[in-house]
Amino acid sequence: MASKELAELCEVILQDTYGELASSIVAILFAHGRLTASQISKNTKIPLAAVQRTLVALIQNRFVLYWQDLEGSKNVYYYANWQQCYSILWTGQIITTVNKMFSENLNTSSQASKAAEVVKNMHIFGHMKVQDYLDAHSPEDSNEISSVMTSLVKQKILTPLYDFEFHPIEDIFGQLYQKHYKLINADRSGPQSEIAKKGAATIAAETDKSALLTRKDEANIGLIKVETASKNGGANRARKIIGSRRNASAENESWTVDKDIVLSVNHEKYLLLARNNDLVKLASKRVGKVTGQVYKRLLACYESKISRCNQEIQPGVDFNISTMEVAKGIDSQLDVQGSIVMPSNKRKVKQEVDDGGRLRKKTRLDGDLNGGLDDDVGDDDDDLLDDDDAYDDDGHSDMNGSTNGSGSVNGKTSVEATNRHLELLADSPIRFVRKVGNRGGGEWFVPFNELVQDLKRVTYEDIITRKYGPVATRLLRVIREKGKVDEKLLSQITLLQSKDICSHLTDLQGIGCLNLQEVPKTNDRAPGRNFYLWFHKPTRAYSLLVQDLYKTMNRLYTRLGSERKTSSILLAKLEREDVKGNEETYLSAQEKRELAELRRAEEKLLVQLFRVEGLVRIFRDY
Repeated sequence: MASKELAELCEVILQDTYGELASSIVAILFAHGRLTASQISKNTKIPLAAVQRTLVALIQNRFVLYWQDLEGSKNVYYYANWQQCYSILWTGQIITTVNKMFSENLNTSSQASKAAEVVKNMHIFGHMKVQDYLDAHSPEDSNEISSVMTSLVKQKILTPLYDFEFHPIEDIFGQLYQKHYKLINADRSGPQSEIAKKGAATIAAETDKSALLTRKDEANIGLIKVETASKNGGANRARKIIGSRRNASAENESWTVDKDIVLSVNHEKYLLLARNNDLVKLASKRVGKVTGQVYKRLLACYESKISRCNQEIQPGVDFNISTMEVAKGIDSQLDVQGSIVMPSNKRKVKQEVDDGGRLRKKTRLDGDLNGGLDDDVGDDDDDLLDDDDAYDDDGHSDMNGSTNGSGSVNGKTSVEATNRHLELLADSPIRFVRKVGNRGGGEWFVPFNELVQDLKRVTYEDIITRKYGPVATRLLRVIREKGKVDEKLLSQITLLQSKDICSHLTDLQGIGCLNLQEVPKTNDRAPGRNFYLWFHKPTRAYSLLVQDLYKTMNRLYTRLGSERKTSSILLAKLEREDVKGNEETYLSAQEKRELAELRRAEEKLLVQLFRVEGLVRIFRDY
């Protein structure tokens, strides 16, 4: 069920993209729940024929789901699908991601542009049959488009669309439950009590629902196997693989997209890639940029193993990644070896203070004739000072930066160097990776569930710091660590006076970050005889933050529409066929200045909008 803030945001998004009519129908469905077409027409004062035509387009894009009551009134009910409405915001980012992926994988620019075009058209039409899409192009382009679509399906950017995805999952579960309950009730050898029957039916329905939802997770779904090495000498054969989980790397086999299936954009894949990108940014910020690129390669190894962000995975053969796998895919231009300072056994460094008061390093080789036993005194302390030189004031390593460094093996990667970067990630306060074995130079596992919680915590603290300052973040960390704490103890721990922290605690309570519990000392519950304990509930705090972010996005969208409405005459002129592509000729100097100002305002608002949307992804979708 969508909240009021989310429903209003979805209405604004649909109005901006698909117009007032579609927005009005979805708004009524959000407000009243499931309705029939005649009920929608009655509530919106829109003619029934117009409602039905609009519902067809909304169902095609799955902005609206439907369900028919086959056993009762036979009416068709319609539901607003907020997940699909909200995903309109991801359209541009998905197209950009696809274009970048195909360009980085050494595909031609033609293939990258065609892949982006395919994904764009899938967003416009909601879903399409492969054969219908190929028939709309010339035979020369069809082969290349078919190859591009095969790659998109292999990477699960496009995925088959099934009938059940047009229906609400709650109604599907109810139908499965009724089916199993009737079977159990008719079986005399089954459970006899009503509670046992309902429990068995619920378990069976949950099992069927899980099997239904995980159909898309099957390997090579939407592809057909083409066998080119036929012993009978016949033509190439195509065999559909349904539910196959076998490896597709046989040398005498290739794969192509099944032209009889219907495809749609897989938003779960986009969220998976976005989560990896956010984790890489966090690793680069906390450990180093080169180590962040190594971590990016490690996460890329999971892209073919995981289908969605909420998929449960455990350490094991299927989800352990070896150091050798990571090292193979690292860019050769990345200085993996020269970006980490390693201890040397051939020299010892001592530091002295020169005449100017600066530390001067004194180097002595092992076996130096000038070195005696006295030179070894304090070597451990000197080594600590040497290590500190490699770090900046924030505690980040200078040698693990964005440059290629000056290592003697610049541009070369090795299992040992990659392993050292992975060990840095494993030893970080935020455990980006865990070592689980020694095969292939070391086996590593990424604990995504714990990492996402760390990502939420760090992001939330950054928001609090920017809005209320570092003192508020300091108080939040102490309260989170201690659980429940009163102001007196909080003042002692933070070394701040009570009068200085009261305003910060009140601010944090106002946004739902902190909660206050009253514990009475006596039975009379007098205010002066109570304990007041502050505590932090992350789930509630994140949920309230997401609702505030929805409101912010709604205001940004409204402001964007207002800016466009102010220049409506100019925008109408730009839509004319003779003006498109000839703006320099048909626009006056004043109109050009007005258009430039409008584009700057749009860019500023859209940048803010997508920054806020990125925060929503972190706290809601990961």
